[in-house]
Amino acid sequence: MRRVPRSIPTLIVVRRDGIIESVGMRSLRIARAAARSFYVAGTCRAAFAMWR
Repeated sequence: MRRVPRSIPTLIVVRRDGIIESVGMRSLRIARAAARSFYVAGTCRAAFAMWR
């Protein structure tokens, strides 16, 4: 039986120095909440969540 790769909710953050970091999360809801927190706190240029 073949295993099909499944999408993983991912948090992507663009730091102030331009480095892009991505972290796999348990759920898209948690990733979106984390992205919102990073963005509102002003600790990064951009933060968003997506399926990857």
